[in-house]
Amino acid sequence: TDAIVGSASPDRLDWSEYFAGSGTSFVGNTGFGLGNTDSVAFSEELMAGFAGNLNGSVSIGAALANAKQSYYLGRTAFSSYDEKTLSEAELYGLPMYGVGVAPAAVGAPNAPAPTASPDPIRGATSSTSPSQGTLTALPSTSAQVASFDVAPTFTAQSGDHGQYLTNAGQVQAPNYRPLQPFVSLPATRSGTVAHGVLVDGLTSSDLTPFNPDNVRPTLDLSANEPEPQFADQAWPTKVPTLVSLNDANGLRQNLNLTTGQFFTDDATHAGVERKWTRISGRVTYSSSTDFTPPTVDSIDAFLSGGAVTFSGRFRDLTQTGAPGTVALAQVVYDVDNTGTWLALPLQFNSATGAWSGGSAFSGTAVQYFVEVCDVAGNCGYSSNKGRYFDAQPLPAPGGPITLTPSRAPDAGAWYTGPLSVTPAATGGTASVSVSVDGGAFVPATTAISLSGDGSHVVEARGSDGSKATAVFFIDTLPPTVTVTCPTSPIISASATASWTATDNVSGINGAASGTTPLDTSAIGPHTATVTAVDNAGHTGTGTCNYTVIWPFTGFFSPIDNLPTLNVIKPGQAVPVKFGLGGNRGLSIFVIGYPRMETISCSTSAATDLIELTVTAGGSSLSYDASSQRYSYVWKTPSTGWASGTCRQLVLKFVDGTTQKASFKAK
Repeated sequence: TDAIVGSASPDRLDWSEYFAGSGTSFVGNTGFGLGNTDSVAFSEELMAGFAGNLNGSVSIGAALANAKQSYYLGRTAFSSYDEKTLSEAELYGLPMYGVGVAPAAVGAPNAPAPTASPDPIRGATSSTSPSQGTLTALPSTSAQVASFDVAPTFTAQSGDHGQYLTNAGQVQAPNYRPLQPFVSLPATRSGTVAHGVLVDGLTSSDLTPFNPDNVRPTLDLSANEPEPQFADQAWPTKVPTLVSLNDANGLRQNLNLTTGQFFTDDATHAGVERKWTRISGRVTYSSSTDFTPPTVDSIDAFLSGGAVTFSGRFRDLTQTGAPGTVALAQVVYDVDNTGTWLALPLQFNSATGAWSGGSAFSGTAVQYFVEVCDVAGNCGYSSNKGRYFDAQPLPAPGGPITLTPSRAPDAGAWYTGPLSVTPAATGGTASVSVSVDGGAFVPATTAISLSGDGSHVVEARGSDGSKATAVFFIDTLPPTVTVTCPTSPIISASATASWTATDNVSGINGAASGTTPLDTSAIGPHTATVTAVDNAGHTGTGTCNYTVIWPFTGFFSPIDNLPTLNVIKPGQAVPVKFGLGGNRGLSIFVIGYPRMETISCSTSAATDLIELTVTAGGSSLSYDASSQRYSYVWKTPSTGWASGTCRQLVLKFVDGTTQKASFKAK
């Protein structure tokens, strides 16, 4: 300071004084700048963003503010080192200065909202953003949702400290975590606020062996700061991160998706980097001031007879809606151990307070995580700290306490209606208490009644310390079958309808989707029916209605097809030629057709003079086998059709279709 060196000293000027005196501004850190050996991270990333904003469009102050805002909005996780990165980067000088900016364009020092780049989605090769999708209602809530779908591409990298992947160069991690690729999607929508994220579908591909590049914020030479090593590691614990920033420029929100995940020291995931090659889901929006997500108190899953069932208890700590409950719950699980993850909605049982559901499973081990949302759209997650939950086999019966059902299962392990379970003590146990679906233990004086679709976990314990657990599965509803038919298949041509079958309790027994052939042997309306069976033996059907038609080939010369106006002299007889894919007989028209209708003349339609006419006479229909064409001789009216006005010839066929041609009187 000047007090130490003296005001006349040649060393009296510090950095900021010197640069200010020469009309210069600069940005520097008030502490140690942070970096990373293998990636551009922390202060390096922030300064790179700041420099990238010095493109002649904004002032230096706006460039720094924008860089800080973009850095914050792009985080998949926020650590104390990120906070330090943002807080220690300071502007020395006047913020309205610029690089290549005309003085009149610099404006005030307040930073404007960051402008969107041509492609606001970083790191994705094909995607839909929630900020662009249509809002639809989220069932059982006051929230709305907008969908997103991302299919990123990956580039493998190898640094001094290990391996990592990038999405179009995008990679980050907080301190002491493996570098992971990510995709950032804009989520800001006018008039509403994003509250949560639901992941509905994933596809994954695993790389092994994989040596992760663990991030260490670098303050010194990298040789003096070795890479941190961990024997037990799983990062990240979830895929989506919703980030919000509200300042003088308004609310901005980003959905950041971490598209990689590393596991170590685990029998299933040792040394594995998991790539999420497809991520789809929904962002929830509402006007609520409640931003507290529900909690997951418990979640269990059991495997039995080719089906997996889930049962859990969740709470909304803000007591929004029904006290202590949530509005929506689903598990996302690897459906067959091939890397396809789908969401399974859970059903709420008001009698027990538990959520449950089930589905068919053809793999060997079930991995899953759970998502729960409240009525405001806030969503909570649990993934067993990033290692996912595993389904367990059914508990083996036997022991000093027995839990005996009132009847045998109706199909496999499933009951198709309510049942009762009788607890009994043997071996000198004095008394037994039971808990149903995680509820409180109560003395078992009578048989326990079980109802409600899903799995029911009955736990018993004796006064002598003995324990027993049994799981009972109930499914009372048939599966839902949805059939999608083509609108109008062609007669005799091969045609199929696609279908899907869903059952959120016991699951579908067999294929859950496919195609079914359609009958196209005759024209007219038809109905296709598809039947599916669930693992409890219930049968569900789905139908669709379709119409088989003839293949109309369009009109042939001398008539031009729409939108052309065919110019004709009233009173002429015109041959109307067309094809129906073969000889369909002469009874092809609906009674009352062909007929003529008055229309307005289009000023933009092209016109074409009818050159070919036939001998005047009555209208008639014939078929020529050599050309496979029909010819209808249309006797146009000689009176009542004023010059310059337009009419339309309407052909309505018995297959239900209508074809038209437009004419203008000379």
